[in-house]
Amino acid sequence: ALGSDDGFVERFRREARTAASLDHPSIVKTYECGESEGTHYIVQEYVEGESLAERIRRRGPLPSQEAAAMLLSIAEGIDHAHVRGVIHRDVKPANVLVDATGQTKVTDFGLACREGEIRLSATGAIVGTPAYMAPEQVDAAIGKVGPWTDVYGLGAVLYELLTGRPPLDAPRSDLLFQAILERAPSPPSAEQRAVDRALEAICMKCLEKAPRARYETARDLIHDLTAYVSGARVRARSAGITKRIGRRLRLRTLRSTVALLAVVAGLLAWQSFGPSRLEIEASDPRADVFVDGEWIGRGTVRTRLWFESSCRIEIRRAGYRPVDVEVELEPATRQSHRFELRPIAAPSVE
Repeated sequence: ALGSDDGFVERFRREARTAASLDHPSIVKTYECGESEGTHYIVQEYVEGESLAERIRRRGPLPSQEAAAMLLSIAEGIDHAHVRGVIHRDVKPANVLVDATGQTKVTDFGLACREGEIRLSATGAIVGTPAYMAPEQVDAAIGKVGPWTDVYGLGAVLYELLTGRPPLDAPRSDLLFQAILERAPSPPSAEQRAVDRALEAICMKCLEKAPRARYETARDLIHDLTAYVSGARVRARSAGITKRIGRRLRLRTLRSTVALLAVVAGLLAWQSFGPSRLEIEASDPRADVFVDGEWIGRGTVRTRLWFESSCRIEIRRAGYRPVDVEVELEPATRQSHRFELRPIAAPSVE
């Protein structure tokens, strides 16, 4: 039940209207809402169990298959809402209940909005829980909120299911907002080595900074999760072969000199086919430059790519709008790209 505070009452009414329009096994069912003697109330399904946040705290990270199956159920509920034009905007473990049978149910549609709806908060205000917010919720210049925003939230939930913690963290909200805009989360396998790489690729695709680089809808995510759970090939692309070898070389000591020589010989053989050469220049020499999610350097950088038909270039600098572009590549060619950084206004916190 709720008292008479106008702001809370309006949010309460909106949640009641939104929740009442949804009917899915993975969403907490709303039976009735109304007002009695000045007190507003809502009658919802009783779920005997705990929140997903409590379960993760109690059990810790889940095995890949169990995490994928659980997220699949959550994503199906979110997709049901999307089909009806409802964007949740606050997908997180605390807003998912788990009943005694293990069935997940999404709750708390208090921040939800319908596609194209003008939200209640003031222009430029931040809406959501910071640790699970998509970049476009922090800076509207990145893009509008849509189904892809909830896809980011689903990716954040999957990340926490696999690692036991959110994708990004910081001691203060302003630093967390900056991290959301500028810093890529470390792969789940860096936190838990047992994480399956195919599921990791799904998770990292959900958490892409650029909305267009994520799954466009929860339904697209469901297709990949279903494929993963059934043992089929997923569409999400993991890091390229050169990046995988590079990471392994950084994370492991090679067991023999022969293995090291074989890797070096393989790299030299690739080079003979003609690498794509990139020169990237940022207008601010202090800006960080990333290629396909990996930090290359600051300001002006040069790099080579083998066996890649395209790459993603990102330019990050605190206080400036990030640059995120896809570039087509041709073997044995040289390309130069210069990017201008534009300052952004600090977001206000609602």
